[in-house]
Amino acid sequence: MVEQAADANLNALFVQVVRRHDAYYRSSVLPRSPDPALPADHDVLAVAIEEGRRRGIQIHAWIVVAPAYHSVYDGLALPPGHVWVDHGPASADPWMAVDQAGNTGQYLDPALPGVQDHVAAIVKEIATRYDVDGIHTDYLRYDGVQYGYHPLNVSRFQAATGATGVPIPDDPQWTAWRRDRLTELAMRVRDVAKAARPDVVVSAAVIAQGKGPAAAGGFEGTVAYRDKLQDWRRWVETGVVDLAIPMVYFREANPEQAGWFRDWVAFVDGLRGNGAGTSVAVGLGAWLNSVGHSAGQAAHALAHSDGVAIFSLQQDSSDAPPGALVRALGPAGGGPFSEPAPPPGG
Repeated sequence: MVEQAADANLNALFVQVVRRHDAYYRSSVLPRSPDPALPADHDVLAVAIEEGRRRGIQIHAWIVVAPAYHSVYDGLALPPGHVWVDHGPASADPWMAVDQAGNTGQYLDPALPGVQDHVAAIVKEIATRYDVDGIHTDYLRYDGVQYGYHPLNVSRFQAATGATGVPIPDDPQWTAWRRDRLTELAMRVRDVAKAARPDVVVSAAVIAQGKGPAAAGGFEGTVAYRDKLQDWRRWVETGVVDLAIPMVYFREANPEQAGWFRDWVAFVDGLRGNGAGTSVAVGLGAWLNSVGHSAGQAAHALAHSDGVAIFSLQQDSSDAPPGALVRALGPAGGGPFSEPAPPPGG
């Protein structure tokens, strides 16, 4: 994987080492992943860092924040200490996001103090024990505006605002309070990571679904802000992260989605030179597109942003074997990655 990235003049790999609060590295905070394909003595993060150093590729530790379970675990015995066991919906101390009717999904509630402490401990351990170039958070958001009704959160909201009763999902005070809690967690990730490793690049994968801000009546009308409660524009403009990667995952063959792609890229272009020093790279939904369409999106994004991130090396096109897009973009294909890129995140 690292050799493939180096040959294509990629400058960084975001390596997922926390899947659903289980570790693909040696951890005292998280249980080891029950993934049957993971050898018992294999430290994915340590090997990636070692190989990255040999080939001049930055390694960023990719952490999934809110989701706590996935169907891939069906039939597997979750290890002791797994968050789904200790704090899942059937536990004595649930940390799950709850909707107004009391239903839970598979996401933790990122506003809960216990969840925030847990995430901070993961970040601190990785940044302290491993010579990573970056810490990358994914799913640092709500699954929808209907979530957040954990009784502790409702009580905290009422105490902070003086509100009485249970707010409706789109109550402005309630949505603002939950957005602020997500920003609070993003800031804590940054502070913990920087305290352990001052030069680490703190990044986040952020929502860019549906209509872009121009068509949605401004960023406040987008799915990111309105439904996922993720005010990542604020994170960029105030330096909460060093690098934001909006997931601009659209099918180029679909005219409506192609328009959304360009609308979001135009918004990203407007965030450049934000004053906080935050870089913004466009995330490409490569698995949705042909090699040719992704190459076109990459060229457009590079002209209007600080870089591109391909999701993912596992499947980088809809019409060719893995690696075809990366080869087309790199020196062998004469693409926009023909020249080495500067380090990400400034």
